Amino acid sequence: MSSVDTEQKPTGLGVDGQVTKEVIEGLRRVCAACVGDVLTGQGLNCVVEGVYPIDPSMKVCGPAVTLRHIASRDKKNWTRHAKLLKETCKPGDVLVVDMGGRTDGASWGDNIAIDARNRGLEGAVIDGGCRQTEAIREIGFPTFIRGKTLRHTHGTFYSTNLNNEPVQIGAAPFSVMVAPGDVIVGDADGLVVVPKETAAETLKLAEERHEIHKEARRVRLAGKGVGDAEVDALTVRSRRAEGVEQADGYRH
Repeated sequence: MSSVDTEQKPTGLGVDGQVTKEVIEGLRRVCAACVGDVLTGQGLNCVVEGVYPIDPSMKVCGPAVTLRHIASRDKKNWTRHAKLLKETCKPGDVLVVDMGGRTDGASWGDNIAIDARNRGLEGAVIDGGCRQTEAIREIGFPTFIRGKTLRHTHGTFYSTNLNNEPVQIGAAPFSVMVAPGDVIVGDADGLVVVPKETAAETLKLAEERHEIHKEARRVRLAGKGVGDAEVDALTVRSRRAEGVEQADGYRH
């Protein structure tokens, strides 16, 4: 068997089985929309709907640490995100909390955000309610949420899936699975989830898509538009990078 036959695609995973810092930093330089484009083009359901940053300037890119909150059956406080912060999360991680989209209680506020920042986390994704959002904005900790509420969750939620099973986030019917170690990429437009097993391939495709987008913007700013040969060629390349075939006659 030749070396060509045995050659494997780079996965972007280190010896610890986690996405390398080089791949994560590469994804950080690409807009979330372009990452989402190529993931969708690969036939993957990875674009999150309904979860957005509390401030549009906030960006996030890092490996996921997963947690799920389910309804509690007693009035004890069974939430365990503080436990994950102390025992599991590492600098650069993104804490992802699956609350099933419930916004009738906030499992995240400014104090836990300060704890997360002090721990060195990259950010937090709360598929549910959040409060003290102005204070979180002031400390600058990247936080993506489903909604706001004044109500706490003490005695109403129970924590499970403590970074040992996938969770899901996002508004149905576009809910997205997040497995521990997947890369979360987010900006003002929303979030995408990059499966860690395909991180390097996704980065390569996303970088290409991002460069095409920047070039298309440049030529448009120079005064060119639909019907110009350069713009039309870039449009075809964009659709191809997205896994879509551009039809003839799209200008009409």
